[in-house]
Amino acid sequence: MALAVQKSVKAGLLSKLDTGREGRDFDLESVRWKHVTLKTCGGEEELICPMMVASTVSEVRQMIAESVGIDAGQLELFEKKGCKLHRLRNFEQIPSRVMVKGIANFGRKACDYPHPWVIVGGGKLGLRTALHWTKRGGDYVLFDRKLKVGGNAWNGIANKWSKLQSEGSHYQLDYDCYDGVDLLRPFNRYSFWPTRDEIIAHLHEVLTEYNMWPNMHMGVQVQDLEIQHEPRGTPESLKTYELKTVHVGNLFNKVQDLTDTAHDLFAGRQTNTFVASCVAFFPGALSGPHRRTFCGEEVFGGQIGYGFNDEFDYAKVKQQRGLVIGMGAFAVENVRTLMEHDAKKFFVIARHHNLLLPRMISWYVNQSRLPPPAAVILNAMEPMYALYGLDPWNFYSIQANAARTVASIKQYTRWGIGDVYFLGVAYGKVETIEGQVKRLKRRTAVLTTGRVLTDLDHMVKCLGFDSDFGIDRINKTRRQLGFWPDGDYRRWIASDQSAIDASRFGGTAIAPYAEIQSNWGTHFFEYPQDARTLLDSNVFIENWPKPEVGSAAYHYEPRAAAVVQVSYSASVPALKDFGALSDAFKKASMWCVSPPDRFLEECEKDWYHYCRKFKEFGDDREYPPYPYTLEWVFGLLQAEEEDFLDMTLKQRLLSKEEGVEHRRQIETKWAARLHDAKLKRREREESNIIVPQLAGGGMVVEDGPRPVSALGIGSAAGGGWMPEGAGREHEELQQCVEDRKYWEEAVPTLDPEQKQTFKDRHPEAHTVGEGVEVRTLSEAKSKIEGLSGHSAPQIAHTNAAFIPARMVLRMRQGHSGTNKALTDAWLKSAEQIRTNLMPDAQYF
Repeated sequence: MALAVQKSVKAGLLSKLDTGREGRDFDLESVRWKHVTLKTCGGEEELICPMMVASTVSEVRQMIAESVGIDAGQLELFEKKGCKLHRLRNFEQIPSRVMVKGIANFGRKACDYPHPWVIVGGGKLGLRTALHWTKRGGDYVLFDRKLKVGGNAWNGIANKWSKLQSEGSHYQLDYDCYDGVDLLRPFNRYSFWPTRDEIIAHLHEVLTEYNMWPNMHMGVQVQDLEIQHEPRGTPESLKTYELKTVHVGNLFNKVQDLTDTAHDLFAGRQTNTFVASCVAFFPGALSGPHRRTFCGEEVFGGQIGYGFNDEFDYAKVKQQRGLVIGMGAFAVENVRTLMEHDAKKFFVIARHHNLLLPRMISWYVNQSRLPPPAAVILNAMEPMYALYGLDPWNFYSIQANAARTVASIKQYTRWGIGDVYFLGVAYGKVETIEGQVKRLKRRTAVLTTGRVLTDLDHMVKCLGFDSDFGIDRINKTRRQLGFWPDGDYRRWIASDQSAIDASRFGGTAIAPYAEIQSNWGTHFFEYPQDARTLLDSNVFIENWPKPEVGSAAYHYEPRAAAVVQVSYSASVPALKDFGALSDAFKKASMWCVSPPDRFLEECEKDWYHYCRKFKEFGDDREYPPYPYTLEWVFGLLQAEEEDFLDMTLKQRLLSKEEGVEHRRQIETKWAARLHDAKLKRREREESNIIVPQLAGGGMVVEDGPRPVSALGIGSAAGGGWMPEGAGREHEELQQCVEDRKYWEEAVPTLDPEQKQTFKDRHPEAHTVGEGVEVRTLSEAKSKIEGLSGHSAPQIAHTNAAFIPARMVLRMRQGHSGTNKALTDAWLKSAEQIRTNLMPDAQYF
């Protein structure tokens, strides 16, 4: 892998970049960049790193020290001149060959521990961390009190009709920027918005493929944790954690529970003791649902239940009316489920009218390299909110300037994502009312606003969630420092946020965040010196539990969580480099699995599917058109790239003349893309065929002059651009990963009256027939990496200038991840486990 990276970097270094200045072509190898060979004194190991010519000895020494985890003062750099070694002084420019004294090799030794590591929590974050440790060959055990994987969200909260609100491409367990797009499942194998059962089946598939089941101790409750400090005079790594566990079987499956509830139920029972060297807790944000009995429920006379799991019978709502109490993300999903079951009309009662996020805008946010500003998101919401007759800028959660160019959004629930809510409002089947239920009467609800709602048949309660205070109790946490309880960097506790408070939004999907959490926690377990340095610098604020608002110590408010994440990523070079790759991979992965034209098409299909359902029950109005078009989507993406160019110009990485030329090229490129998308759309409509995204194929990355490739080694902050001609090469690569002819012949035509998902409509298209040439992305990926390795006119002595060299050092240290190369023994064992577990994995 390191050799491939070096070749990729060299391909970029040897290319020429047209800077736009007449008569000047910079040869990056000889003028701006060079290869520096680092060799250890007395050793045989050599590394070839790309560095800028102006790099100084001091900068290179500091980079090496950070990479291997020692103090820079322990290193000395020499240049061999004849038969003598010349000691290099800090201010000198780095020569092409350097001898490094003070280390035996360029690897960084990870801390050794005598006992396994432990994960507590079998939800998305816990399983992603387990997968990360599996790839690294780690010795670990995962505990979860539920018998099935998926955590409380999918095994306690969701019902069988629940769907993921964000995109399926960013809710995949093996989403990994080091493995690339090859392992991501396309939408004909994993829906754009997968159901609960699809998600759990996907989790089972990955766990089986990687033979992770022997490490999964399901149906086990962690009752307590005791810290056993290392004996005096011995290494700190000998400190251990004794976890007291009890087997609970299937008692908590499909139940919304809290750790303290389970603890009290099994208090006094005999426990088992498991000794661990490091422990990671992932309790999740959806822990304990609020429950409340409203005055008059006993006389209401209709169905009353919570919108969790199977506590409410949705089959009874056909052509009936009711209430949904609450307007959080899960309340919005309940509204979609009610519309799916042909409800006549439901009133959504909430203290605040929260902002909802249309699907197309969620896609845009999750594919963006840089977090989009709130003002851009609000402007993008306007076409959908026109169905409401409301202006999203006027909602209670918005603070903005008069010109509407700067804004922030703060509301006490996470985004509710979806289009059906808006469509229900347009059809008069959903009505949002600000207020609260004062009391209930016979088929009637009296609100605090004085309004009386009659002829009601149902009430669905979605009242929000508290975090899990049992996690604080187990860890005896007084306050949280970063993700460390009481500053103990051998314990890692993290969850996602349950509210919104920001002026920029990095994403609504969980997979990128889960990947970050698994990498960060592992890094500090392996290199505790970095953790001690962070704690000594006092960069973290103290987060104390807030029982009055249901927030445990580990659960941060959104802005505080953002500060914590920035403190980690900005303070540790390895995390900073990983962040650059992770941010770039967001776009590459989204465009691979859910390119904009096809995602928009699926949004439209789902939109008109519900329009037809409403027509079946007597509403024969003309279908309202889907608010977003190809022109609108591609215009938003063009604006995103122009904003990135503006940032590059502000950093003075390009001249004004270069900026004008790049802006012209951006406009030309997106106009051509829009034209091509329209042609493809017309072809599909005329042939009545939907061409699926193939497994491992169809990755879309910007062509022409553009920021550094998502799969390259550059940093977005560097503002790099691909060499001229790369776009044409990329078009050829696209053709080698998709065989359209097969799909036109093999996939049946679309029934216009059945707008279901592709997977349901064409199950025979899950696999490609024999003899069809569909190449993997390995060749295409390597070529794209070669084209875009490092072609940016950057400024010397900046962090971005040393990213390529640091990446080579990271590859040397074995942090590149592992491909899915399983041995025959693994496969045999995994298949046996799958056979044993499948009967128990069925819901119905």
